[in-house]
Amino acid sequence: PLLGGFEQPGHAHQVQGIEVEGLRLSSIRVTASERPDMLLGRDVLNHFILTLDGKALTFEMVDP
Repeated sequence: PLLGGFEQPGHAHQVQGIEVEGLRLSSIRVTASERPDMLLGRDVLNHFILTLDGKALTFEMVDP
């Protein structure tokens, strides 16, 4: 099984919710993947203030 117990990569699943930086988001649609990490979409990222400083090689994600 893949991370989260899903069997087939690339298939979309509805999950009860996820928690990102202390913010709980309910009824999220996810796609199973064989990756060890996750890719967040704009539907999730739009809940945060994101700061990317390429020169300093830093990234900050803050719940406003």
